[in-house]
Amino acid sequence: MNPYRESQGVVIWGRALLVLAMAALLVILVTPIDRGGNSPWVLWAVFALLALIAVNFWRMKVDIDSEALTVGFGIIKKRIPLSEITNWKPATYSWLKFGGWGIRRARDGSRAYSARGRQGVAVQTQERTYIITTNDPEQLARAISRFMGGKNAP
Repeated sequence: MNPYRESQGVVIWGRALLVLAMAALLVILVTPIDRGGNSPWVLWAVFALLALIAVNFWRMKVDIDSEALTVGFGIIKKRIPLSEITNWKPATYSWLKFGGWGIRRARDGSRAYSARGRQGVAVQTQERTYIITTNDPEQLARAISRFMGGKNAP
């Protein structure tokens, strides 16, 4: 069975803000600040950190194979074994409940992996509920059903 894969870019204004911040910092960095003509190393460290954040959080990926559903940004991923999934269904992502996009946690203990939009799938395990935003919640829910052995969500 072929794995399911989806890639979703983060919100465009978030990308724009990050690029603008990096560009502004780069202008400051290439302008000599002290008498020796060097920019402070702390600013270079901040620039490097912003670059790592940009590369890591540029896209969110969702993969499903015969063993697990994996969702995440860059090197930060959550692997949910299919054997732990008890329920799944299309759901609406609440920006207010989770406080933004990215990897978020709500007060009720649920977690969200969100790159953009309000459409998603709620995946329930014994531990918690995960909300995963997607371009097509029906397709993601069908993919989970397919990999769960054709079962429909309870």
